[in-house]
Amino acid sequence: MLKSLLWGGVILLSVILTGILFKYLTTTTRVATVSVRVVEEMVDTKNVIYTNYEWFHDSFQAWGALLPRITQHPFFSTAKIDAMERNRLRVEMDAIQQTCRELVARYNSNSAKLTRAIFKEWSLPEELNPFSCEVQ
Repeated sequence: MLKSLLWGGVILLSVILTGILFKYLTTTTRVATVSVRVVEEMVDTKNVIYTNYEWFHDSFQAWGALLPRITQHPFFSTAKIDAMERNRLRVEMDAIQQTCRELVARYNSNSAKLTRAIFKEWSLPEELNPFSCEVQ
């Protein structure tokens, strides 16, 4: 009886130790492969195409849509506008111009990066004019 109880304890202890060892190995393996999974996700073709090729097109179109809003903004009209409305229009105009400046800076920055610029289509400009956001 004592011998069978001893063997039962040994078997139970070995099962517990095997479970702990298995848990340790799976955690270690998961941590060791995290960098590989991150690289695979970043180099995934869908991710590369979307974040690079389409980004340049989207940014260029957004920039093109902002330019008429800047040049035709009611702030520059000759119509009589009261002071409060003029201040509101000035704030709106500043926000549009700042958005345009940030878009141009991001486009030019990504265009200068070799890893991003290789995905830019030849029909898109090399860089956007930073002064295009200012009123001429």
